[in-house]
Amino acid sequence: MSASFLPSDAADEPPVILHVRTQRIEEPVDLLAHVPTEVSGAWLRHGQGMLALGEAWSVQADGPHRFAATGAAFRDLAAHAHVDDEVQVRTSGLIALGSFSYADDSRRPSTLMVPRALLGVHDGQSFLTLVGVDEEPVSPTSWQELFPFSPPPRTPWNRSRSSPLTPRTSIRRW
Repeated sequence: MSASFLPSDAADEPPVILHVRTQRIEEPVDLLAHVPTEVSGAWLRHGQGMLALGEAWSVQADGPHRFAATGAAFRDLAAHAHVDDEVQVRTSGLIALGSFSYADDSRRPSTLMVPRALLGVHDGQSFLTLVGVDEEPVSPTSWQELFPFSPPPRTPWNRSRSSPLTPRTSIRRW
Protein backbone atom coordinates (compact mmCIF):
# COMPACT_ATOMS: atom_id res chain seq x y z
CA MET A 1 0.00 0.00 0.00
CA SER A 2 1.40 3.38 -0.87
CA ALA A 3 0.23 6.88 -0.10
CA SER A 4 -1.68 6.89 -3.36
CA PHE A 5 -3.73 3.91 -2.16
CA LEU A 6 -7.42 4.58 -1.81
CA PRO A 7 -9.86 2.13 -0.23
CA SER A 8 -11.71 1.90 -3.57
CA ASP A 9 -8.52 0.51 -5.21
CA ALA A 10 -9.13 -2.80 -3.40
CA ALA A 11 -12.83 -2.98 -4.34
CA ASP A 12 -12.24 -5.88 -6.75
CA GLU A 13 -10.79 -8.06 -3.99
CA PRO A 14 -13.08 -9.72 -1.43
CA PRO A 15 -12.46 -8.27 2.03
CA VAL A 16 -10.46 -10.29 4.54
CA ILE A 17 -12.70 -11.32 7.41
CA LEU A 18 -10.99 -11.47 10.79
CA HIS A 19 -12.52 -13.59 13.56
CA VAL A 20 -11.37 -12.19 16.90
CA ARG A 21 -11.92 -13.91 20.24
CA THR A 22 -10.81 -12.46 23.60
CA GLN A 23 -11.08 -14.69 26.65
CA ARG A 24 -10.42 -13.89 30.29
CA ILE A 25 -7.51 -15.61 32.01
CA GLU A 26 -8.48 -16.32 35.61
CA GLU A 27 -4.94 -16.33 37.02
CA PRO A 28 -2.70 -13.27 37.34
CA VAL A 29 -0.20 -12.89 34.49
CA ASP A 30 3.27 -11.38 34.79
CA LEU A 31 3.77 -10.12 31.23
CA LEU A 32 7.50 -9.55 31.66
CA ALA A 33 7.93 -13.24 32.51
CA HIS A 34 6.21 -14.35 29.29
CA VAL A 35 7.84 -12.27 26.53
CA PRO A 36 8.36 -14.76 23.68
CA THR A 37 11.54 -14.90 21.62
CA GLU A 38 9.61 -14.09 18.45
CA VAL A 39 7.51 -11.25 19.92
CA SER A 40 5.86 -9.10 17.22
CA GLY A 41 5.14 -6.18 19.50
CA ALA A 42 5.03 -5.28 23.17
CA TRP A 43 3.85 -2.48 25.38
CA LEU A 44 4.55 -2.89 29.09
CA ARG A 45 4.12 -0.37 31.87
CA HIS A 46 3.80 -1.00 35.61
CA GLY A 47 2.71 -4.62 35.13
CA GLN A 48 0.07 -3.79 32.54
CA GLY A 49 0.15 -3.87 28.77
CA MET A 50 0.29 -6.44 26.03
CA LEU A 51 2.50 -8.89 24.16
CA ALA A 52 1.74 -9.63 20.51
CA LEU A 53 2.64 -12.63 18.36
CA GLY A 54 2.39 -13.15 14.63
CA GLU A 55 0.53 -11.18 12.02
CA ALA A 56 -3.06 -11.73 10.92
CA TRP A 57 -3.27 -8.59 8.76
CA SER A 58 -1.12 -5.61 7.92
CA VAL A 59 -1.06 -2.58 5.69
CA GLN A 60 1.75 -0.22 4.74
CA ALA A 61 1.67 3.35 3.48
CA ASP A 62 4.07 6.19 2.96
CA GLY A 63 3.95 9.85 2.15
CA PRO A 64 1.90 12.66 3.65
CA HIS A 65 -1.35 10.66 3.70
CA ARG A 66 0.04 7.54 5.43
CA PHE A 67 -2.07 8.02 8.58
CA ALA A 68 -5.30 8.51 6.63
CA ALA A 69 -4.57 5.60 4.28
CA THR A 70 -3.78 3.07 7.01
CA GLY A 71 -6.68 4.34 9.13
CA ALA A 72 -9.13 3.90 6.27
CA ALA A 73 -7.85 0.39 5.58
CA PHE A 74 -8.20 -0.56 9.26
CA ARG A 75 -11.71 0.90 9.54
CA ASP A 76 -12.74 -1.15 6.49
CA LEU A 77 -11.22 -4.28 8.05
CA ALA A 78 -12.94 -3.61 11.39
CA ALA A 79 -16.32 -3.10 9.68
CA HIS A 80 -16.20 -6.70 8.41
CA ALA A 81 -14.59 -8.34 11.48
CA HIS A 82 -16.40 -10.74 13.82
CA VAL A 83 -15.37 -9.83 17.38
CA ASP A 84 -16.23 -11.82 20.52
CA ASP A 85 -14.69 -9.94 23.47
CA GLU A 86 -15.75 -11.16 26.92
CA VAL A 87 -13.31 -8.84 28.70
CA GLN A 88 -14.19 -5.42 27.19
CA VAL A 89 -11.15 -3.44 28.39
CA ARG A 90 -8.56 -1.30 26.64
CA THR A 91 -6.34 -3.53 24.41
CA SER A 92 -8.85 -6.41 24.31
CA GLY A 93 -10.77 -7.32 21.16
CA LEU A 94 -9.62 -6.19 17.71
CA ILE A 95 -6.53 -4.00 17.96
CA ALA A 96 -3.79 -2.91 15.60
CA LEU A 97 -0.21 -1.98 16.40
CA GLY A 98 1.43 0.75 14.36
CA SER A 99 4.87 1.97 13.46
CA PHE A 100 4.82 5.30 11.65
CA SER A 101 7.60 7.46 10.29
CA TYR A 102 7.60 11.09 11.35
CA ALA A 103 8.75 12.49 8.01
CA ASP A 104 6.40 12.63 5.03
CA ASP A 105 9.31 11.83 2.72
CA SER A 106 10.73 8.88 4.72
CA ARG A 107 11.85 5.96 2.57
CA ARG A 108 10.57 3.50 5.16
CA PRO A 109 6.86 2.71 4.92
CA SER A 110 4.61 3.10 7.93
CA THR A 111 2.88 -0.12 9.04
CA LEU A 112 -0.33 -0.98 10.85
CA MET A 113 -0.59 -4.65 11.94
CA VAL A 114 -3.16 -6.89 13.67
CA PRO A 115 -1.41 -9.68 15.63
CA ARG A 116 -2.51 -13.35 15.52
CA ALA A 117 -2.31 -13.60 19.32
CA LEU A 118 -2.17 -11.05 22.11
CA LEU A 119 -1.60 -11.58 25.83
CA GLY A 120 -2.82 -8.62 27.84
CA VAL A 121 -3.25 -7.27 31.35
CA HIS A 122 -5.37 -4.20 32.08
CA ASP A 123 -6.51 -3.04 35.53
CA GLY A 124 -5.70 -6.45 36.99
CA GLN A 125 -7.62 -8.37 34.34
CA SER A 126 -5.60 -10.86 32.28
CA PHE A 127 -6.76 -12.00 28.85
CA LEU A 128 -5.80 -13.73 25.62
CA THR A 129 -6.95 -12.51 22.20
CA LEU A 130 -6.73 -14.84 19.20
CA VAL A 131 -7.33 -13.84 15.58
CA GLY A 132 -8.29 -16.11 12.70
CA VAL A 133 -8.18 -15.01 9.06
CA ASP A 134 -11.39 -16.01 7.23
CA GLU A 135 -11.99 -18.67 9.92
CA GLU A 136 -12.41 -19.01 13.67
CA PRO A 137 -9.11 -18.91 15.58
CA VAL A 138 -7.82 -22.16 17.04
CA SER A 139 -7.54 -21.97 20.83
CA PRO A 140 -4.58 -23.61 22.54
CA THR A 141 -5.13 -25.82 25.59
CA SER A 142 -3.48 -23.10 27.69
CA TRP A 143 -2.41 -19.53 27.00
CA GLN A 144 1.08 -20.59 28.12
CA GLU A 145 1.46 -22.69 24.95
CA LEU A 146 1.69 -19.40 23.02
CA PHE A 147 3.38 -17.36 25.76
CA PRO A 148 5.54 -19.78 27.80
CA PHE A 149 7.48 -18.68 30.86
CA SER A 150 10.70 -16.97 29.83
CA PRO A 151 12.68 -15.32 32.60
CA PRO A 152 13.53 -11.68 31.90
CA PRO A 153 17.09 -11.07 30.67
CA ARG A 154 19.51 -9.73 33.24
CA THR A 155 20.13 -6.09 32.56
CA PRO A 156 21.60 -3.26 34.64
CA TRP A 157 18.11 -2.07 35.62
CA ASN A 158 16.67 -5.40 36.82
CA ARG A 159 19.64 -6.84 38.72
CA SER A 160 19.48 -7.12 42.47
CA ARG A 161 21.99 -5.22 44.62
CA SER A 162 23.64 -8.50 45.60
CA SER A 163 24.28 -9.53 42.00
CA PRO A 164 27.97 -9.90 41.13
CA LEU A 165 27.07 -8.47 37.70
CA THR A 166 25.91 -5.12 39.07
CA PRO A 167 28.06 -2.41 37.46
CA ARG A 168 30.31 -0.60 39.87
CA THR A 169 30.06 3.15 40.05
CA SER A 170 32.06 5.61 42.00
CA ILE A 171 30.14 8.08 44.11
CA ARG A 172 31.76 11.24 45.34
CA ARG A 173 30.54 12.20 48.80
CA TRP A 174 30.31 15.90 49.51
